[in-house]
Parts: sequence; C-alpha cells; structure tokens
Amino acid sequence: MVSFTRDCLWGVFLPLYALHRESSDGAGDFSDLEALMEWTAGRGGSLVATLPLLATLWELTDDPSPYNPASRLFWNEFYLDPRRIPGFARGDCPPRSDPEAGLVDYRQEMAEKRRVLQSLAEAFFNADSPRREALVQECRKNPELEQFARFRAVGERQGRPWPQWPEPLRSGTVGAADYDESVFRYHLFTQWQVEKQLEALAGHAQRLNLLWYLDFPLGVAGAGYDAWREPELFVRGASGGAPPDSFFTKGQDWGFPPFHPDNLRRQGYRYFIRALRNHLRYARVLRFDHVMSLYRLYWVPHGFPATDGGYVRYRMDELCAILTLESHRFGARIVGENLGTVPAAVNEALSRHRLDDMYVLQYETNPEKGPTLRPPPPTSVASVNTHDMPQFAAYWQGLDIEDRVDLGLFTPEEAEAEGARRSELRTQLAAFLREEGLLDSDAPDMAAVLEACQAYLAKSPARIVLVNLEDLWGETGPQNVPGTYRERPNWRRKAKHPLEMFGEMPAVGRILETVHRLRQQKPQPADRPGVSLHEQPEQRSGQQDDERPAQPR
Repeated sequence: MVSFTRDCLWGVFLPLYALHRESSDGAGDFSDLEALMEWTAGRGGSLVATLPLLATLWELTDDPSPYNPASRLFWNEFYLDPRRIPGFARGDCPPRSDPEAGLVDYRQEMAEKRRVLQSLAEAFFNADSPRREALVQECRKNPELEQFARFRAVGERQGRPWPQWPEPLRSGTVGAADYDESVFRYHLFTQWQVEKQLEALAGHAQRLNLLWYLDFPLGVAGAGYDAWREPELFVRGASGGAPPDSFFTKGQDWGFPPFHPDNLRRQGYRYFIRALRNHLRYARVLRFDHVMSLYRLYWVPHGFPATDGGYVRYRMDELCAILTLESHRFGARIVGENLGTVPAAVNEALSRHRLDDMYVLQYETNPEKGPTLRPPPPTSVASVNTHDMPQFAAYWQGLDIEDRVDLGLFTPEEAEAEGARRSELRTQLAAFLREEGLLDSDAPDMAAVLEACQAYLAKSPARIVLVNLEDLWGETGPQNVPGTYRERPNWRRKAKHPLEMFGEMPAVGRILETVHRLRQQKPQPADRPGVSLHEQPEQRSGQQDDERPAQPR
C-alpha cells in the first residue's frame, strides 16, 4: 500500500467527464476512471486526481460546474456505469454520444443513461431478492439516503428550486403524496449504486497501490439539498466571492450561499464533519478548495456588486483541527488550495495543523521578480497549472491573452503589455531551466520547455507531483475560463484522445518516464526523514499577501 512515510509521489490529473475510451465515446464513468488508475499504476504513478464528483440537480440546471453541487453529502449518478449493475442486459446500453462533437452534452447523456437506470431500478424493486435487504440495511445505516431521494423526487414534481416550493415542503416536511414513488425509488437506487461503485473503485485503487486524489468544493448550490436540509447553516442574503484585484477588477460573485460561522459552531460542525467523511471514505488525498475560507470568506450581499462585499471571519483553528482529526482517522492527507492572495495566518495554520499546500509553476513565474523559481516546499502538491488556468501550450503561446481580449477582459493596450510580459517570461524561464541543467537548446521549442518544467517539479522536494495529462499532447483548450458561464464551454470539453490512444503516445510516455525516474532517484533530505501522519513536519514560514489574484471559480 502507498505510504505517506515515503515522499516523492507522482500522479496524473484529468477531469472524469473529459476521460473516455474507444469503447465509450461519451463522458467518462467510474469504469473509465478504473482503467486510468490501472494505466497510471502500470507506469509507476501513485495517484489519480479528479475534479469533484458530487450530486447535481439535473432537472433544474444547465450549469455543469463541479464546484456548484447540489450536495457535499451525495454523489453524481451521471458517472455510474450501468453495465456493472446486477440485472443489466446488453440491450439496455444507452446510445453513444457524438464522438466528433468534442463536448459533453450532459442533458442528453443523462437522459439516455437515466432510461437504463430507471429500468434497472424498477426491476430491482419489483423482484424479491437478498439485494433488497442490503438496501434496507443501507437505509437504516444512513437514513439521510431516503431523505435525499425524497428531496430529488419532490424537486422533479415541483419543477422549480426548493425556495419556490410551497409550505410545508420548503421547510423540510415531505409526505408520501408529495412525490412520485417511482422517482423516489430511482434516486434511492442510483445513489446506493453510486456508493457501491465508489467503494469498488476505492478498493481497486488500494489493490493497485494507488492513492485517489479527490476535490472538496468550497460551497454548494443554494437550490440544492444541503441548503434545504440545513437552512440555518447557509446565509440566504449573500454569496461567496472575491474582492476586486488586478485580474478581476470588478470582483467576483460565485453565486453560492456562504456558511454561517456561528451556526456551524453551534451544531458542533456536524455537517462539516459529515461532508468530510463522505469524501474520506474513498479518497486518500483530499484537496480542500479555497482553503482561505477556513479563515475568512468574502461575502457579497444580494443586490450589490461584488465591489461592495466584505470579509467575514471563521474559526480556522477549530476547522483545521477537524481536518487533522479526520485525516488521521482515515489515514489520508488534506491539501489546502492556498493559491493567490492568501494571508500569512492561513499558511501558518496549514503548517501548524500539518496540512499540505499547493505549488503551481505557472503561478510562480514572474518576470518582474527575476528568472529564479521558488522551489516547491516539501509539504506541497506541485503542478504546472490547475483546471482554472490555461493549458501550458496556450500559456506559452499567449492564446489566453487573445481569449481575454475576445471576452472584453483586456483592452488592446493591456493585451500588448501582457504579451510583452509573457515574452520576457518565456525568455527567463528557458534561461532558468538551462541553468538547472534541464534544457540544452538556446532556442527550445514548447514541448522541450514543458518537459523541463515537469522535470524541475519531479526532482524537487515536493511531496506530490501532479501531471496534467492534456499538457502532454499540447492541448490548448481550457477546461474552465474563470469569470465566464455561457460565453465558453466550461466543464464540458472532452479530452482530444481516448485513453487507448494517448496511452501509446511517445511524448506522453517519455515525460511520465522522466517524472517517474526523477521521483525515484531524488534522495530524502538529510535533515528530514519521511513524514508519516503521526510525525511533526517542519515549520513553514507564512507567506505574506502578494499581488496575485484570488483563485477564481
């Protein structure tokens, strides 16, 4: 089993909706994720990372963002593989989506998958079998499962968000006459099957000596289950967001209701703990989105622009203590996403509570500060970029600058200045990598620079190095363009190549082989043996607020 007493781990990242195989042209499912785990383990990797996989209100929204879930307590049936459900017949296979489209059509694919899942659910409830008793026992163990299914069934009948439901439904009182039994059974059955497939996936990862790296989103949709079930925890008159900065001069309004800090504490953080445990049942590395929210969160009052918000403080030491206890309970690590403008108190708390942080190479490059990159800390998860940033090829070529002009976020003058800055950055980064002995050419091409960047991270003391697979074949399209919704196809772009194809690409194999070799060769620092969950790590100095923008949603 992979142990955290050994540093120098590496793994790959790809959104599950983007992953596909030649046998399935639609969005990825849990079986595709299992195949990616096997492929990664076969190349010496120790992790596979995905975006959040939580429940979505398909009946009410066309927003596919994994960071706006209906719940942090339940999962997304979109990723079920019906073929693995007992009773599946080959003729039940849903039609394939258009492999040429390049984008996931969530509504169409979910409608096709639901037809199959509905048939399986009806057959399950119409037959008397030992499996029925297994579901009964699961509901006894987790009564919330039936409540979630009722919420979804009521929502389908009402056809509108719960704040618009009539009383007493809006206040959480639901009777049998308020929903269709078949819809309730469908949601009960599919949620149960999701948990079974997640358990199988986690078990398979363990057998492969692999860690699953999951993502814990900052908030939940105001129209979702959690806000209906625990209304006292959510502030209905405001949204979470970020203040104006050099990147988003008008600030950001992320749309979801913030948590009430005092009410969280009054209930003993019960909801927060349940949400964490829901993830740590399966994940052995958990990325905590926007970890600064444990310390303070920018609230934007409804009816006001994002420029008129303000920070509200939370009890970070108490929340971090819970993270530490739960990570110890499950034998997992918590990674705090501490990118952008982060107060020193946040990084100090991460160190004090032995929580890991992030290092992103594209964030670290800054021609104004000179060519030298800050080395990744031993406590970090290091990567070239994140899902909210341009792919390396787009960043290197400045394609994201052109896109920001097209979106009206850059004037021509600002774009020209950023283009000059990016040109200087390319020169300085290439010079730095040559000094590190990672580049030979005075005029390297983009692929050589990317390989050198990956090598720089791989030979660093970072605990984990995460490789964005799409970078390895020069993808230029982003998975998400922050600050846009319908203007760009966010969270919908499928990987250009199926797993079978990119798995055989020489460039992919060569870079992953280099990363694996350097991770294996890197000696442990003489003054720092391997860190286990029970050891005290070295102290990290808190970084002061800097000029980098808050991480966008």
